[in-house]
Formats: sequence, C-alpha cells, structure tokens
Amino acid sequence: AVTVAGGERRVLAARALQPGQRRWVDWRVDLSAFGGQNVELELSTQARPGEDGKPPPAAPAFWGSPVVLAPAAASLPFNIVFFVVDALRGDAVAGLHDPKLDAQMARAPHPPLDAWLPKLEGLTPNLDALAGRGVSFARASSASTWTRPGTIAMLTGARSGSLGLSPREMIPSIKEVQQFYALKPPFLPRLLRTRGAVTRAFVNNFYLVGYAGVGVDIGFEGMIDHRHPTNDTEWITQDTLTWLRENKNQRFALFVNYGSPHSPYEPPAADLQAVPPSPVGPSNATVRAYLGEIHKDDTAIGRVVAELDALGLREDTLVIVTADHGETLSVEHESIPLGLMRDPPSGRFHHLLCIWDETVRVPIILSYPKRLPQGVLITEPVQTTDIVPTVIDLAQMERPAATQGRSLVPLAQGKPAVAQPIIVEGRGAWAIRDGRYRLIVRERAYQRLRTIHGERTVALELYDLENDPGERDEISSAHPDIVQRLKSKLESHLNAQARRDQPISSSQSGAHPIIRLRFVTAGTRHRASGSLEASPPPGEHRAVLKARGVRLDARALRERGGGWDFDFSTEPDRSVGFDLEVDPPTADVKWRLLVDGRPWPAERVYAGSFGLRAETLAGGVVGEPMRTIAAAELTPLVDPKRDWGLFVTRDSIAHEVELTREGASQETLRLMHAWGYAADEVESDDAAAPAPR
Repeated sequence: AVTVAGGERRVLAARALQPGQRRWVDWRVDLSAFGGQNVELELSTQARPGEDGKPPPAAPAFWGSPVVLAPAAASLPFNIVFFVVDALRGDAVAGLHDPKLDAQMARAPHPPLDAWLPKLEGLTPNLDALAGRGVSFARASSASTWTRPGTIAMLTGARSGSLGLSPREMIPSIKEVQQFYALKPPFLPRLLRTRGAVTRAFVNNFYLVGYAGVGVDIGFEGMIDHRHPTNDTEWITQDTLTWLRENKNQRFALFVNYGSPHSPYEPPAADLQAVPPSPVGPSNATVRAYLGEIHKDDTAIGRVVAELDALGLREDTLVIVTADHGETLSVEHESIPLGLMRDPPSGRFHHLLCIWDETVRVPIILSYPKRLPQGVLITEPVQTTDIVPTVIDLAQMERPAATQGRSLVPLAQGKPAVAQPIIVEGRGAWAIRDGRYRLIVRERAYQRLRTIHGERTVALELYDLENDPGERDEISSAHPDIVQRLKSKLESHLNAQARRDQPISSSQSGAHPIIRLRFVTAGTRHRASGSLEASPPPGEHRAVLKARGVRLDARALRERGGGWDFDFSTEPDRSVGFDLEVDPPTADVKWRLLVDGRPWPAERVYAGSFGLRAETLAGGVVGEPMRTIAAAELTPLVDPKRDWGLFVTRDSIAHEVELTREGASQETLRLMHAWGYAADEVESDDAAAPAPR
C-alpha cells in the first residue's frame, strides 16, 4: 500500500500465500505513478480464517529485502554467473590438467598415488569447454577445508578468521557472529548491489542461510536453498534457467551452488557410466561414485551456459566456476584430529577435519569474452581469495581494505606476478605453502591424531610437494630451517589477523539481559521525553532498574527513586537511546514515551532482530510474551536518515543462549548425519533427520 501526502492510502496489490509454502517468492509492484513524490510504502501480512470459519493456521509470512528500483543503467559493466560445486576437486576437470605438471608428479621420488586423479577425458565436457572459452588455473586452492569459511573466502576475498569468524567451530557463538557482521565483510553481493546489479542465489548450502545456527548472511537480495536428498541439482538448475529468462534485460549477479559431489555419493546410473573405465579411470568404487556426481553437476552447468548463449547474454557475462573446497581421496590421508568431534569419521572421502593439499585443490575458471583471453591455462598457484579482487578489477570498482587476495587479470593477460604463499585455515589447524614446501601447524588442543597407523601426537608436518606431491613423506625433522621460515610467515599472518580480530565489547553483564531502546527520526531532530520504571514479578518484593545512555549527553537521564526520567533530542544521522538492565530478569519494565510533547505513536514501535512492528511494546516490556517479542540475538539494521521509530531488543540471557546453541547443535548434527560426516553422531529418531542425499 502507498500513503501519499495528505493521508490518502491506496492498496496497490495483494496476494494470498498458502500455508506450507516454504520458499521466497519475488513480487514486483509498479510504483511509476508515484514517481517524484514523497510517499510512505506499507508492506503488511495478516492471516485469514479458513473457509470453515476456524482460526487461521499458525503459518507466518515474512517480507525479505524489499527494495525500490528506479529506471537507470547499472554501472556494473557485465553480468555474473558464479558457479560453485561443493567438494569439486580441480584435478577432476580434464581441462585443468597441465601435461608438464602431470609428468612431474609421475616422476617424483614419492608419486602421489591416489592423492591425485589422472586426466579423465569426457567426465566434465562442459567445464572443459568453458575452460576453452576462458582462463583456467591448474594449481588453485581453497582458503579453507570446509564449506562456511571456504564460501566466505570466495565471496569476500578474505579468510573467515580474519573477518572475526573462526573456522574451528561449526556453530559460532552469538558474540562471534556479531563481531563478524560488525567488521563489515566485503561481501561480493553487497558490492555488486551498489553498482546496480540484482543479486540472487540458488543453492544447496545451509551455511549461507543466515537465520540458521550454523550459517551467515552473505548479502544476496534473495536466496533459494534447496534442501533435498536427490533432486537439488535439477531444482537449482530450473530456478536458475527460469530466473534468467524472466530477467534477461537487467544487470544481474547469480550465485549457483551445486552439492552433488558432497558425500554420500549416489549418482544416477547414467552419470556413473560416464566415468572413464579403469585403468584410465580410478578403480575404487567410492571414487567412481564421487566422479559420477561431478558429471551430474557438469551437465547442469552446461545447461545454464547454453541458456546464456541462447539469450544472447554470453558476451556480456562473466562466468566463474570454483569450489568451496576439494575432497580427500588418498588412503594415506585418513589422519583425523581428535577432540573436535565425538567419534569422527575417517579422513578419507571427507574434508571437514582434513587439511591436506589434495583436500583444498579446487578449480578456478573465468570466462568473459570481452576482457579475458580464451583457452589459457595458468600454472601459477592461486587461491579462491583472488576471485573477488579479480571481479573488482574487471568492474573497475574500489577495492575494500579487508580483501586479502590479488587480481588474476594480470596473470590472465600474461604478465608476471609476484609469488604469494597459499594459506589455508582448517578446524584446529593451519597450512602454508610457499614454493615447493608446505607446512601444517596444529593447535595444541588438536595435536592428537587418529591415523591408519594408530594414534599419535603431531604438532606440525612439512612436505616437499615437488618430491612428494601426495604428502606421504613427512620431513620436518630434516629441515628445521624451512620449518622455522614457514612458521614465521604463518605467525606473521596470524598476528596481523589477531589485531583485527578483537572481540566487540558488550554492555551485557552477568546473567541479566539488556533491553535496548534506540530512537531514530528519519534525519530530523525531535524532542523525546518520558519515564522508565520496573515492577517486580509475582513472589518478588523489589526490582532494580539500571539505565545507561547510548550516544546521549549525561544530563539526558535522571534517576528518581526506583525509576528514571529522560529528556533529549534525537540525532539526524545516528540512533540514540538507552540500555536497560533489570534485576530480576523476569521483572517488567514499563515506560512512558513522548515525542515533541505528544504520546509516541504505537505504530512506530519495532522489536526483535528484524525490527518488526510491535505496537504492544509502546508501553514497555511486560510479561513473557512481550519479552519473547523483543528477544534478539542481533540488533536490527537501522538507517537513521530514513527510518522513523523506536527499536526495542532484549538480549538473551545465559541459559537462553545455551538453548539457542543446543538447537543449532541439533540442526547441525542432523545435517552432518545426512551428509555422511557423522553416521553415529545423532541419536534422534530417523523421522527428524533429513534423508541421506
């Protein structure tokens, strides 16, 4: 609905959603009749009673990322289709094999054996063709060994740990997530949105679902996450094709994240038959099933690229292909650090606990006919953190300070580049590769390993990748000078990260929740005044209310008896307000609010992490239902120059945080169980867990 000057309200469009429709739906409404006017837009939902007159079902509907678009040319000079194939090894793509590197490995004193795949012609014909139409990299590595930090790195150009989110914990703490967002990571989708691109993601990746306990929000305007045991590839492809056909005339950036090569491996028969037979292909049945899954997603990528050609978009589209990490195939690499998981799986055919070179090798293919050469294969070591700087370079955008990678455009154009160490962060371990040597350093708490030779304690490992490309011959004791040199380089990097990775201070103390009130008045100044008081819950005789001003003059708050009076002016360019601590936590907090001498409008009160309208909080947080409405793990994003209202949040106290983390733990364990990480990890009933994929 639109309310114009003078108060006239017009409903422009309405639609009904059926309960159980668990996905985002794009909806466009034409606002051209109001061009140039100052209007208020209203987006609202309400549940309707059923046809039988019964109360409506408890099926909430949410608005997500509403945006007003004006007709204007985007300043991004190309479209982007960013393909990610979960757990895709770079050596599985025939087009990324360099004959000299393959021959060098074969002649090594310690050949790689099953740590490296031979060139498999015909397994990935579409990726091979794409490499022939662009620039590809034979020695590319992920920045991490598992999905969340690997995806963050490829979409920010920085390692997750340097952005405040540790790669060790599957379920980050609330404070750590707050720290991550507060550092303002240079998310590629958000950078591209500033240049007029519409960003969408079609994925099978619960680590990108920001409201999940294990995930973070990367900044896409819209995302469809297909959580399905077998049909996710087809559904992701259909969503992508449909979106392209409907939006071919606007500038876009799509993130298409397939997950077939992720264990468990259950390829369709036709895709399994496409795997080259032994002795050209591997003889191990599990490896062949893994390769069959790769063929399945290669076919899907070919369909999307063909649609770009059919729509006439190919010349104006940068196509990127990579993976969040690789996969561990070598029988020699079953070493698993103990202490991170209860009853961890074998390291072979998994990646979560491994940090081998084979585990982080991934493809990188860049194809943009207007700016990049075609059919070029580069053997210089590169990393997924280089992708965002490359996009920034091609788009001639300003590079954010937090990015750590380098642009690959000079390499693609044949210019020499200064060699850089390849640094990988894992769960409880780090690795650095510089030249021919690769050093693995394990955190003290995770140095006890379970290997094929039994349990042993390992603090660090050194490998010569020219003599031993399969990392089978550990040589740290013979080369202490090399160990010290690489360790010093790694420590220098970690020290720089630690200075950036300082925890954010919190006003929360003890076990008492903080109620936060923030006032914004759309870029104008208004007088806010009133009073605050607390009343004890039943059975208690007293309640103590403490108040602290936030960006307010010390005279704005005055204590009187058991309560507080306040009087201040709002700021045009920032939020101001109070943090309230109440003891006991179940005490009610009441307030009387005035703006310019009149009662604060109830419809201008918002609450919770999403800042949803909450008229019931116009007089305070009274009773458990209101405490639930105000509960928030993160503060909502507020624009003080545009938003007008009072935003109320209530921090979770210690036991509530633990309950939240316990729920996130159960969610994570069920998904890990479905993905084959931890067959014995979940003790819940089968009906509660997703079917294996």
